[in-house]
Amino acid sequence: MADTPSIQSLSDTVSTTKLPGSEVPSHGIRSLYNHSTTSNPRSAKWSEFHDLILEEKHLKERGKDYPIIQRFSKVETEDGEISWVNHSIEIQSERLKALFDDVFVGYPAWYPDAAPYTFFPPFKPLVHRWEVILHAFAEVQKGDDQRFKDEIVHLRGVLEPLLANHLSAMNKARETLVVSFEKLWLFLAPGSIMVSSEQGSACALMLLHVDFTPPTPNSPGYWTLLLGQYDWNGNYCGLRRVEKVIGQFKDDTLVTKFDVYPLEYAPDKEKIELELIARGKKWAQLRGMHIKNVVGKKYVLVEVGGCTREVAKPVSTSPPEAFCLANIDTFRRLTAASSSTPLGTTGARVKSFPGCPGTR
Repeated sequence: MADTPSIQSLSDTVSTTKLPGSEVPSHGIRSLYNHSTTSNPRSAKWSEFHDLILEEKHLKERGKDYPIIQRFSKVETEDGEISWVNHSIEIQSERLKALFDDVFVGYPAWYPDAAPYTFFPPFKPLVHRWEVILHAFAEVQKGDDQRFKDEIVHLRGVLEPLLANHLSAMNKARETLVVSFEKLWLFLAPGSIMVSSEQGSACALMLLHVDFTPPTPNSPGYWTLLLGQYDWNGNYCGLRRVEKVIGQFKDDTLVTKFDVYPLEYAPDKEKIELELIARGKKWAQLRGMHIKNVVGKKYVLVEVGGCTREVAKPVSTSPPEAFCLANIDTFRRLTAASSSTPLGTTGARVKSFPGCPGTR
């Protein structure tokens, strides 16, 4: 059986693929289309299709047998030289897709919806999970699937040179815990547990998404972190969305100086985890509708004629809505977004929610 091709570079597709019989050149006229709108001949983009969508489909058909597709983009340097830079790496092998599905469990949106199993520079998901990826590769090497092993060898040959500088910077940053504003993303891996301070107490949140806004002549740049914090709205549990911003800074900064940072780098990590677990257990006990029927009377302080008096009133049970409004702040103070929090107890439902009923 012929060897399966390894990596297809789309810049080589036309020159390395044999034309089917129907496309063999004849003695007539062949029409080619230039999709560039500039008059510079060096920028010409010739295609046999007038529609670039058809061109893309044509390329996909020619590269469908390759487990990995590496795309390049042509760029012009300041001195007028033309070079090719990596545009993306697309995984087509079903074996590799399954491997990456396992590797990125708990890592939200690790590839764009419009480009499944495709990585773009600076390949942040690959950098964040590189140690896990290497472990997965090593497990495959223990098996008997030689074709899968070959695919991994080819993939590593492409990825390692591209990731080398980022991995070196990340290892250095982890050793010193000092990072520049531009490289802050090395510490911001979606799916990781972050620690922050709320009303004087440590709280844990899950990092869901990170956006970078570059600086402009009129405003500094900043990182926007979308986080999720387990909460209770009087009816069900869910992730309350929290947004935090890290503004631009000049000098390299200790990562634990920020308002929010990864829990794994906290100097008192074990102490924080114990506090969060204990608070989470208390939170789980308080969550729910704790209503009891009692017999008797209660004494309350009321103002009568400008004077405070203690009077007796019949006991009444608060309705669920009142219970929610009265206790939502208490629950939020006790919130602990820890994996040890028993969220499934007392029949509570877990989902996202906008807020407590009656508080929108």
